[in-house]
Formats: sequence, structure tokens, C-alpha cells
Amino acid sequence: MIAKHKYLVLFIISCVVTIIVLSTWYSNKISRFEGEIGVQKARVDSLNAELLWLKQLTGVDNNFISGEYVVAKTEYQRILNGVPSNHPLQASVELRLARISSIENASNSDATIKDVESMQLALMQRDEIIELLNNTLDSLNTEHTNERNQLSLQIKEQETELTQRLNEIHRKDKIQVISFKSQKGKLIHYLGEVKDGKANGGGVGIWSTGSIYKGEWKENLRHGQGKYQWADGDVYEGSYVNDMREGEGVYHWTSGEHYDGEWSGDKRNGYGKLFDKDKNLTYEGQWRNDKIVE
Repeated sequence: MIAKHKYLVLFIISCVVTIIVLSTWYSNKISRFEGEIGVQKARVDSLNAELLWLKQLTGVDNNFISGEYVVAKTEYQRILNGVPSNHPLQASVELRLARISSIENASNSDATIKDVESMQLALMQRDEIIELLNNTLDSLNTEHTNERNQLSLQIKEQETELTQRLNEIHRKDKIQVISFKSQKGKLIHYLGEVKDGKANGGGVGIWSTGSIYKGEWKENLRHGQGKYQWADGDVYEGSYVNDMREGEGVYHWTSGEHYDGEWSGDKRNGYGKLFDKDKNLTYEGQWRNDKIVE
């Protein structure tokens, strides 16, 4: 009996340790997903910044084309001061400033026309870059949204599972070891959920005779679904009401035969099937007080 008790305690401890390990694993997994989302968000923010600079450049280019060179020169310089060093836009803005200086110093219209044509070519290239950036940004936004939705779904699923695990841990806190006598006066050593000093909930009872029951209890009585194994090896698995077999259940004899059907008053009563050791059906029909109704 003591050995069986030790095994049950070790089983409960291993369950608690497993739950703690799973909780830590889920937390690490969520942190890793959040890190990946952060990287995607940083890429989107970077592209948004690029797009903003290009939009500002577009407005200033319109001033340039309109001949507002002083305004364009001032705004180009402001953009140049704002972009990071060695940024690809730096060379493009410097080129525009050089064009303005060339136009301001031009002594004939041919030079001006040539510069404007060069500027128009640069604007076409700029528009292509803007379109490419917009397409890339849309793709990243879609990818970011999908990953965020997937992560949210996984987090919800893991939170639900974690809540269930925590509830199980909470139930484990109610587990105690008590002893009491059955209605027939047999001593029972019980490990499981206890309320008001009695077996209530899920637990395992070990009879002094060597029989074992694992299942649901109510007020120190087998009540609900459970499995009872006699010391001689016979097994009943099914429903109990107030310590008696009641409802649907299956009884296995050590000889290999088994009964699957209805029970009432701790006996076979109602519809049921009897099978031999080779699982061949030998009888199907009504039973009364453990006997076949002819």
C-alpha cells in the first residue's frame, strides 16, 4: 500500500513540474514571436520614413520645375540636413542643388534647357522609386498584419491552455491524503481532492482488501465516472451513484469475458451485451438482477 501511495505522490509532483515547464516554454515562445513582429514593424517604420522624405522631395521638385529656385534651394538644403549621412537621398538632393546653381549661373538658354531635361529624367527615376517603395510597403504591411493576427490567435490559444493548466494546479492544491471507512466497513486510504474533510472530486481510493478505485467522489462515496479494480483482477469502468454501479458501465472478468450495458442498484439491470474471451457476442438483450431475462 505504501509503495502505491508513493507512486501516486510522485505522479502528482511530475504533473506539477510538467505544467511549470510548459508555462515557461509558452512564455519564451510568445517573447520570440513578439521579437519577430518588432523587427517587421521596424522595417515598416523605416520604409514609411523613406516615403515621407520622397514625398517632401516631390513637393520641392515642383517648385524647381516652376522656376521657384530660391524656395527649392532652401527646401532641398533642409531635406539634405535631415537625412542621415551616406543616405541614398543625399546624392540625389546634392545633384538637384548643383542643377539649381548651374541654372542660376547659366549664360544661355541652351544650358538651362539641358539642365531641365536632366532634371525631368531624374524625376522619372524618382517616381519609379516611389512606386517601388509603395509596393514594398504594402507587401510588408500585409505580411505584418497576417503575422500579427497569427500571433494574436496563438497567444489567445496559449493563454487559454495556460489558464487550464493553472486551474489544474489550483485543483492540485486541494489534494490531500485521508483515510475513512466504506459503507461496508472497509478501510480506504484516499489521495485526491478533499472538501470539508471528505473525498469530493477526483481521486484514488485504495481499499484495505487491495481493491483500487480511480475516479469521481462525493462525500466519501464513489459518485460519477470511475474505474474500480478488485484485488482478484476483475474491473468495472462506468458510472456510479452513491457508491453503487448505476447507469452505463463495462465489467471485465479475469477470464476474458465482459459485459457492456446498463446497471442499477449495483447490478446488471436493463439492456446489455455479453461477450466471450474472444470478444464474440454471446448474448444481447434484457437483464434483471444480474440474470438474463428469458
